[in-house]
Amino acid sequence: MLGKVLKTTNKLVSLYVFAVAILLVIYMLVNFIGWLGNFAQLLFSLLSWEAEISNWLTTASRWEVGTEVLHFIAFTIVLVKAYNILIEYAKHQHISIKYIVEIAIIASVVEIFFNTYALDIETKVLFAVFWLWNLALYLIYYPIIEKLDRKS
Repeated sequence: MLGKVLKTTNKLVSLYVFAVAILLVIYMLVNFIGWLGNFAQLLFSLLSWEAEISNWLTTASRWEVGTEVLHFIAFTIVLVKAYNILIEYAKHQHISIKYIVEIAIIASVVEIFFNTYALDIETKVLFAVFWLWNLALYLIYYPIIEKLDRKS
């Protein structure tokens, strides 16, 4: 029974990751079209259609949407890593300290770099301290963490 649930959940997560990959491709295409749009805006301004085109090609809105899409994709990567940790725990009844510290580092970086407009300065500082603290612990104690993971 648990095997069927895990297979179904794995398929659902794979479908979700596939959808996010498609979203990334669409985002890349939209950015490419945006570059083409800037070129088109130049051409249309020469033809005096500037007013209609400039409303359509606002770079501020494209930038905001782009950062939201990139945050969503990076956050999805963190969620998939957390899901993999959960699956490993379900199989072996053991959680790797190494993976927990890695996900803490990655999640902090994702929030700092990809969600920076939604965070106030105090939260950014908190995430940065948490990120640097975990990174330092990971680098200093990596041999010990590695030995602990091999023993379990």
